[in-house]
Amino acid sequence: MCSHFKFGAQKPPISPSGLNFCVCVRVLCGGKGYFPLESEYKEYLAKIPNSTEDKRKFKNMAVTGTVNCQCSHVFVLSCVDLHYGEKFANADKTLAMELEQHGPGAEEFDFTLRIETEDIDEVTTYDIACEYFVNLEERFKTHFPHLVPRLQRMRWGIPALHVQGHQDSCTYLFGTAYMECVGHFHGETAEQYWPGLNQLGPHVRQMNNGHRQDTMIVHHGDWNYKKTAQLASDLAAEILDAKKKYIAKRNHFIGLSLSFKDRVEKWRAMPRVVSKIGKEAVSVYKHRETKVPSQSAIFQKMLNDTGTFSQTMVPKNRVAQFMDESLKIQDLQRKVRDLISDTNEHDLQARRKEITVRTSKLRMRMEAWRKVQKELMPRVGDRIAEQTLSAPAIHDEKLLLPSDFSSDNERLELDIANLAAEEIRWREAQAFDALRAIQNIVKTISALRGRKIKNDRQQKQNTRAVDNILEATKLRDQHMDLYEIARQALIALNGPTKFPLLTESDLYMKPVLDKRRVGDSHRTDGALWRHPAAIPVEEAEAVSTTIISANNPGPHKQSEGGQPKQMTSAENRPDGWLWQLGKLTKLTASEMEEWSSEGDRVQWFRAEAEMQRWQEQYEQKLAELLRTRRSFKRMDQTWTTLAAQPSESRVGYSAYARQKAVMYRKRAELAEKLIADIGYSDLLEPDASLVERIQREREEQERVLAKAMSIS
Repeated sequence: MCSHFKFGAQKPPISPSGLNFCVCVRVLCGGKGYFPLESEYKEYLAKIPNSTEDKRKFKNMAVTGTVNCQCSHVFVLSCVDLHYGEKFANADKTLAMELEQHGPGAEEFDFTLRIETEDIDEVTTYDIACEYFVNLEERFKTHFPHLVPRLQRMRWGIPALHVQGHQDSCTYLFGTAYMECVGHFHGETAEQYWPGLNQLGPHVRQMNNGHRQDTMIVHHGDWNYKKTAQLASDLAAEILDAKKKYIAKRNHFIGLSLSFKDRVEKWRAMPRVVSKIGKEAVSVYKHRETKVPSQSAIFQKMLNDTGTFSQTMVPKNRVAQFMDESLKIQDLQRKVRDLISDTNEHDLQARRKEITVRTSKLRMRMEAWRKVQKELMPRVGDRIAEQTLSAPAIHDEKLLLPSDFSSDNERLELDIANLAAEEIRWREAQAFDALRAIQNIVKTISALRGRKIKNDRQQKQNTRAVDNILEATKLRDQHMDLYEIARQALIALNGPTKFPLLTESDLYMKPVLDKRRVGDSHRTDGALWRHPAAIPVEEAEAVSTTIISANNPGPHKQSEGGQPKQMTSAENRPDGWLWQLGKLTKLTASEMEEWSSEGDRVQWFRAEAEMQRWQEQYEQKLAELLRTRRSFKRMDQTWTTLAAQPSESRVGYSAYARQKAVMYRKRAELAEKLIADIGYSDLLEPDASLVERIQREREEQERVLAKAMSIS
C-alpha cells in the first residue's frame, strides 16, 4: 500500500448566499471501479474518531490525497481518498476493498482454482506496517468482520527503502530480505506509479469529486492495461535475471561455508525466526549488542591476529626448515623495501636507523641461509656467484629458489625438481595464509570506517581514526603483495594455478555490524570471500612437512608428546571484528573471540538469505509467467464465446469481442514462446506439473550445495 498527496481537490467556492457554484457530479463507476461508493465511504469514515492532526496545513482542501493498494507487479487494485492526511482508517478501507474484490469466494471459483487461490501466501508491505498492523485485526473485527480470516493469514513487511528510516529492529522484524517465501520482493514498487501520475495532479485539483475520481480511474485502467501488455516479457526477463543472481549468490555462499566449515553445522541448526526481547530484535542476521571491546584493544588484536597467519606449514625436517626460512627471508626483504619506500616520502632519522638495523639482521640471516642452500642446492652455486658480481642490495638479492627458474628442464639440470615440489606446498600455504590475513584486515577496515562515521568527532578523534585506517590499509596491501608473490611462484613452478589475481575490487565486503542496506541483494561480496578456505588434503611425501586434517584442513601445532595437535578455532581463524554501539569494556580472550566469530555468523546467514530469496524469486516468477499464459488463454476463450452469441442487433459487439479474442490469443502465444525460449517448454504440456519440476530442481541444488561444501 502507498499513499500520495498530489491528487487533492480544493473545496468548491461558496457564494455570498452560501450556495455552491459547483455541482457535485456522481462517479460514473458507482463503486465498481477502483474507488469505493462515495456514500458508503463517508458513512464508514463517520464511524471513525477524528484525528488530532493539525488540519491547518490542509486549509481549503476537500481531499488531501489518495492511498492505493497494488500488487507486486504494480497493478492498481483499489484506491481511496484521504481527508486531512493519512489515517489508518483510509488504509483499512483500501485493503478491505482489495480483499473483497480480488479474494477467493466459494461460489466464484471451481474447485481447482479455489484450492490454488486459498493456498496463496499473502505478504503486504506498508511504510509504517510496524505500527499499522498492531490493532489491525481489532479494527477489521469492528468494520469488516467477514475479512478477518483472510487478514489473519497475511504477513506484514516494510519496504526496503522506508525501513532504513525505522529503528534497526524493524529491519529484522519486517524486512522482506529475511522473510521466507517472498522472493526478491522489496515492496518499493508501489512508488513507481506516482512519477507518471504526478502529471495528473494539477488537472484534477479543481475538479468536482465525481469527475476527479472518474479521471483517475481511467488513468489507473490505462496503467494496468499497459502493464498487462508487457507482463509476459517482463516476467521472462526477471526469471533469467533471478536465475543468474541465484547462481552467483549460491557460489558465494558455498565459498563462505568452506571458509567457516568448522562452524557451519552449528549454524545450520540455529532457527531463522526473528524474536523480540524488550524493544530489541534478536536474530541470526544481526550482530548482538552486548559488551564491546575498545577501539585500541581490537585494533591491537587485528595486528596480533595477522601475525598468527604466518605459518600454516610447520617445519619438521631440514628441508622444511630451509623452505620456512626462505619465505621468512623473502618477507624480511619486502619489509626493508617498504621502509625504504616510506623513507623516500618521509625522510626521518628514526626510520633510517631502523633500515640500518633491519638490513644488518637480514644480512646475517641470509649468510646463514646460504650455507644451508649450498648443501641442499649445490648446483646453484654458479648462479649465486653470477648474482654476486652484480652486487645487488641485500633486500633485492634473489634467493634462487626453484620458483626463480622458469623451466622444468632448468630445474632438472640443477637437480632441484624434488625441492620444487616441496616449494609448491609451501607457496600454497603462504597464499592461504595471506588470504585469511587479508580477510581479517578487510573486516577491521570496514568496522573502523563505520566507527569513524558514527562516533568520532573533532580533530583529535578523527586524526586517530584516520591513522588506524591508513595503517590497516597499508597492512592489507602488504599481504596482497605477499599473496601475489606466492601466486607468481606457483605459476613459475606449476603453470596455471587455482589462485586467481586478487584486485582491490575483490576485497569488497558488505558491513555486518550495521543493518542491511538498500541494494544489498544485488551486491555480492568480492572474490576474496569465495577463495578456497584451506589447503587440499594430500598425501605427504618424504620431504613434506604439511600436517592437515581431512575434516578440518588448517594449521596444527606440535603437542608436548610429539603428536600433531589441531589448533583451536580461535587460533585457526582469528578475526578483526570491531565494535558495535554498546558498552565499551575490557573483554577476556574468549569473549574477544566470541565477539569476533559473531560477524562471521552474520555474514554467513545473510549470504544464505540472499541466496534463498533469489531462488524463490526465480520460482515465483516462473509460476507467475505460467499463470499469465493461462489467464490470456482464458480471456481468449471468454471473448470467443461472447463473439459467438447470436445477435443481429449487436454486430458491433461481436466484432469487438473477436478483436479482443485475437489480441489475447496473440499474447498467449507470445507467453508460450517466451516460456520455451527460457528453457521450460516441457511445462507447456497439459499434464506438466510445476510443483514437481521445482521439487526436482531444489533436490538437485541441495546435492550441488552438499557436494561443494562436502556436507552430507
